Amino acid sequence: MDDIQTNDRIATDRVIVENFIGRLKTLWSICSDCYRWTRQNYDVLFRTCVAMTNVHIRMHPLRADDGDVNYPYVTGLRRTETGSSGCGASLVAPKILITAAHCSSSAWATFASIGSHYLNGTKDGERIKIVKRTVHPKYNKATRFDYDIAVFELETASSFPPIKLNWDEDHFSAPGVVSWVRTTKSGGSQSPVLLEADVPIYSNAACQKALSAYNYNITASMICAGGGFKDTCQGDSGGPLTVTRNGIEYLAGVTSWGIGCANPGLPGVYARISEARDFIEPFLPKPAC
Repeated sequence: MDDIQTNDRIATDRVIVENFIGRLKTLWSICSDCYRWTRQNYDVLFRTCVAMTNVHIRMHPLRADDGDVNYPYVTGLRRTETGSSGCGASLVAPKILITAAHCSSSAWATFASIGSHYLNGTKDGERIKIVKRTVHPKYNKATRFDYDIAVFELETASSFPPIKLNWDEDHFSAPGVVSWVRTTKSGGSQSPVLLEADVPIYSNAACQKALSAYNYNITASMICAGGGFKDTCQGDSGGPLTVTRNGIEYLAGVTSWGIGCANPGLPGVYARISEARDFIEPFLPKPAC
C-alpha cells in the first residue's frame, strides 16, 4: 500500500497492537455479527470491532518456550479480580497504567489483570486494584476522539516489567498485532488467550483519506493502523500499539476507535503517545540520580 509509511532506518521495526474483546452483550453481539456499516447507517464502535485489512492472523498463543507471557506489560481491566477483561491497558511504571480515556468511566475498570495470558481467571499474572483514574485534560467525552488517553494508578506496585514509552516522531514499518481474537471468521468462538497478527501503520494523511467518507478528522493526537481484515472482528479499547526497535518494545499508541468492523481499507485509530507526553510524564517515577 503506497500510502503506508516506510523508512529505511527503521525497516526492522515491529508494531504490536494488544486488544481485548469485551464480553458485555451490548458490545459482543455487534462484534460477533461483524456488522456492516453504510454511509447512511454508521457510527464509531470504540474498538469492539477493529478493522484490520491485509492482516495475517497467526493463531497461536503468545507464550515463550519457558511458559512466561511474552508481553507482560499487557493489562486487562476488570470489574472483579476473576472476571473478564473489558478494556485493555499497558503497564508503563510499577504503579502506573495507560489506557483509553473512554475506558475510565466504566464500572468494570476496578481491577488490573497484569501479565496474564488469559482473558479472565487467575491462572497466571497478578490482579491489583485501581485506586485513581486521570483523563487527559483535552479529552472531550462528547466526541471521544481527540486525546483519548488516561492514566490509572494502582494500589500496589506490579512485579512485572513495564513497557517503555515512545516520545519520538512516529515513523514505523513492518508492524504486528497482539489480540484477544475469536477466530479468523465472523461469529467464531473466542480465544481465551492472547494471539498475534500483523498490521501496517498509516500516515495521518493516508488515514484521513481512507476515512474521508465518514467525516471524521484525524488529528495530531491520533495514529492509525490496520485497514480492514476481511475475515475477523476483534479488539477493544485501551490496549497498546507498540513498536519494537533493536529488540526493545515501545508504547506508541492506545487503542481508541474505528469505523465498523472488518471493512477493507478502514484503519483503526489509536491515541498517539508522543502527543501526550506532557500529560503522562508527571505520573512516572523520577529517574534516579
